[in-house]
Amino acid sequence: MANTAQRDDYRKDSPEPGRRFAAGRRSGTVTGANQPPQGFEVMRRPCETCIYRPDSPLDLERLENQVRDPFVGFKGYRVCHHHDTACCRGFWERYKDEFQLGQLAQRLDAVVFVEPAK
Repeated sequence: MANTAQRDDYRKDSPEPGRRFAAGRRSGTVTGANQPPQGFEVMRRPCETCIYRPDSPLDLERLENQVRDPFVGFKGYRVCHHHDTACCRGFWERYKDEFQLGQLAQRLDAVVFVEPAK
């Protein structure tokens, strides 16, 4: 009987059959401090100190090849140093097709561009 109660609790939060939780495109949505993310967060623009800027002195190709999996690309993404959770815009522009979450977010139209945290 306990299993039935657990299933009923789950169903309370489920959408009606044939409906999705979130409807429509969420482009331009910026998540607030008290709201959960509405998709995969990516910085709206590269920051001035981004390591992926064209004049960066770092040998990024060598550094990225040290962590890139030869079979699946990247297993994660680089978080921007101006935000706690959002993907770095420079990393996104270079490698959005080389990590699974980036591929899924693009296919599901779930990329949310955010401003730097204040």
